[in-house]
Amino acid sequence: GDDARAATVEAHRADVAASFQRVVVEALVAGVREAVEQTGVRAVAVVGGVSANRGLRAAMTEAGAADGFEVFIPDASHSVDNAAMIAVTAAAKWAAGQTAGLDVGIDPSLAL
Repeated sequence: GDDARAATVEAHRADVAASFQRVVVEALVAGVREAVEQTGVRAVAVVGGVSANRGLRAAMTEAGAADGFEVFIPDASHSVDNAAMIAVTAAAKWAAGQTAGLDVGIDPSLAL
């Protein structure tokens, strides 16, 4: 029943997460390798929240060494997720009673 299913899911949770991470890292590295080959760029920067992932950091470093392109990755303390920063800003605005309607448009220069 539901208890057996929950137990099975829990028993394999770490394996599923590790497999998902491996597949995502492989896809990202393959995409970068293809882009490097097609464009001829000799340097790649891995930035944003994803750059904090140790598996991606290692795989991109290995790919760069194997394929002859430089890989720049910021220190993990500088590898932050913009979504988290936006969420904190949104929470503060919500608490202050500042909201927007569902018809709000896109404005990349909107002051936070």
